[in-house]
Amino acid sequence: MSKDIATISNGTTQLVNGYSSITGDDLAARKAIYKAVSAAVPLSDHLGKTIQLKDVIVQPVQSENEQTGEVEDYLRTTLIDADGTAYSAGSSGVASSLRNMFDVLGEPGTWPEPLPIKVVEKKGRKGFKFMSIELA
Repeated sequence: MSKDIATISNGTTQLVNGYSSITGDDLAARKAIYKAVSAAVPLSDHLGKTIQLKDVIVQPVQSENEQTGEVEDYLRTTLIDADGTAYSAGSSGVASSLRNMFDVLGEPGTWPEPLPIKVVEKKGRKGFKFMSIELA
């Protein structure tokens, strides 16, 4: 995975300026991506839970900042458990954790089995809270 996760595609299943570890160029692969993204539950509701990470989808999205009214870019990360449950977050901490994880452990397609991870909340500078993932 590149350092610039927002500009990667897996070469077969194209996501505009995104990344998917679900491979294939057929309808089944595209349906799996759509199903995961559209049915994902909030990752923030599962802090402390161990997930058997099988696949990852990262999409650049835009949203209006409620305080400033400006449109901001961010990454929506969808984590897919071995049981098919999808969890979604817009946290830069999650995207950053994945980038680091992929640099060290490789991408999901290279793992011999799903990777157990835990969703955690951390405090950053000035007391700001953010989500991250750790190996379980």
